Amino acid sequence: MAGAYLRARRRLRQRASQPALLFRGNRARPSGGDGSLPPGTRRHRADLSAYNSTESAADFVDLRKALGIAAWNVYGTSYGSYLAQTLVRDHPEGIRSVVLDSVLPTTYTDSGRGR
Repeated sequence: MAGAYLRARRRLRQRASQPALLFRGNRARPSGGDGSLPPGTRRHRADLSAYNSTESAADFVDLRKALGIAAWNVYGTSYGSYLAQTLVRDHPEGIRSVVLDSVLPTTYTDSGRGR
């Protein structure tokens, strides 16, 4: 997987005049797959409802606009492919091309992970 990522990154770099957005996978969890925190970790009462793929995609739209980029190429691998699909579905404007590698299906949910 690392080889494919590096090849795509190299190809996108060759087109320096065309901005690219690279989403990588490895959606980290604080501990095992059950969502529990490691022993001794304090649980804060933060509102985590805004930390999701839909909000992240909207953040990248805002970033593109803030940087003054009319359109960019999107490359997503693993969880990054899910985020790229969310971006394309919800905000197709400003996307020139999309490459998905090691695709995580849009039917993915976190509930069954780690079991």
